[in-house]
Amino acid sequence: MTADSPFITSPVSYAQRIADLAAERGERTALIFVAPDGSESCLNWAELDTRANQMARLLAGYGVGPTTLLAICLPTRAEHIVAAIAAWRLGACTLPLSPQMPERERREILAVSESWRTTVMLVEHEGQHPGDISLDELSALDTVDASALPAITAWPGKAICSGGSTGRPKIILDDRPWQKIPGQGSSLHRFGLRADQTQLITGRLYHNISFSLTHNGLFEGHTVILLEKFDAALTVYVIERHRVTFLAMVPIIMQRIARLPDVLTRDFSSIDAFYHSGAVCPVWVKRVWLQLVEPVKQYDCYGGAEGTGVVAIRGDEWMLREGSLGRPVDTRLSIRDSAGVPLPAGEIGEIFTGPEGAPMTFRYLGAEPPASTSDGLVTLGDLGWLDDDGYLYLADRRVDLIITGGANVYPAEVEGVLSEHPGIADAVVIGVDDDEWGKQVYAILLPTDPGAPPDVDDVRAFCRERLVPYKVPKTFEFVSTSFRDESGKMRRSALASDRNQRQASALVTASGNDLS
Repeated sequence: MTADSPFITSPVSYAQRIADLAAERGERTALIFVAPDGSESCLNWAELDTRANQMARLLAGYGVGPTTLLAICLPTRAEHIVAAIAAWRLGACTLPLSPQMPERERREILAVSESWRTTVMLVEHEGQHPGDISLDELSALDTVDASALPAITAWPGKAICSGGSTGRPKIILDDRPWQKIPGQGSSLHRFGLRADQTQLITGRLYHNISFSLTHNGLFEGHTVILLEKFDAALTVYVIERHRVTFLAMVPIIMQRIARLPDVLTRDFSSIDAFYHSGAVCPVWVKRVWLQLVEPVKQYDCYGGAEGTGVVAIRGDEWMLREGSLGRPVDTRLSIRDSAGVPLPAGEIGEIFTGPEGAPMTFRYLGAEPPASTSDGLVTLGDLGWLDDDGYLYLADRRVDLIITGGANVYPAEVEGVLSEHPGIADAVVIGVDDDEWGKQVYAILLPTDPGAPPDVDDVRAFCRERLVPYKVPKTFEFVSTSFRDESGKMRRSALASDRNQRQASALVTASGNDLS
């Protein structure tokens, strides 16, 4: 329910919801884009609706429709959001992807997606792929018929790409009708999301959290503000200038802001709800934010893109249980041993979750389903334990998964790239503790010729051609003997523990990670 619309009791498609709000609100601001220099550009509700109709007609001319997957490979700009709404008005499914995606990754994603649906990629500029649609080709948008299209509900409406534990991309489908009831249908409503808020998006639109929050916000009538590129000082300025009321971040962004020298003197009083997820937040960062935003307005949430369940804790609860992820929210939760036997409080095991009173709605393309129990719970591979009151604590991530700045990196994918370098005989990639990023991507390399290892800059450039920036190792270490045992196996946990204990020994440090 919004302030200027009647109470709605039936599901509304995301595409139709924008049209309804445009009819009600017209010239009121829907979107604000903030450039790195602080300048702003806006789109009102009527313009958003009109452009979505026009783009839908242009995309339809390229074959986009109910049997299509539209991969949106754009930076944070208005066309990204318009394209998603346009796709839904045609009944298509959307897949946000990084515009910096290397050719190798593009081929692998297409191999997975094309096995399900015809995939069309929307890119910023014309390039080497004739089948892509570029914004350059859509420059005549303003001349296209802007009248409403026939009503249709996309099913599914969204897909997310993940690296996969094999190092190969998998696609996570949110396999349900792309519709909901305003004010309902999302766990975000339990964490302060409500109608007519002013929301700030600090991440790139091709990240799942930013994409989902943007469109959930628009569905609830938010004015959504998006940073074209993150900057800590600019973020605080925008919060103050626009009196932001709903804010969501990953911990690396929180940390950058917490390090601002004047942060404790700045005005965060407008914030009604602050939500963070994507990685475990360092305790010191959480303590700073508890001074910036009232504890009862803060929510730390744990859950995967698959939507298998949510665990959350409010700020005032966290102060009594530092480090906890909270208790399940409309979720069944169980900690189990390797045989699938439930464990008592205090014992570490694998975390299994499932929606309370509802079926799972996700499925994978390009990967097997996750391990599950006979009663319908699944695990994404994380380890944790419960205290006597049912609060969850994370013991560790998957043995091989690296979470750096809130982004997932699977070592097998990076190792596969490194193994292609002619000067590298073997490679292992691990996550090493990093005060800023949580974990840094760290590569241990056995050169083909130990007496003449390849140049580090050459290896780094080799990786950058084949990986998105945040997956490129921050540190490269060359060794002269194999890190594998006689059976050919390696113990990543032991290698990581050793590097954590001797951080600076025999290292060659590459440039810092990139949030792109």
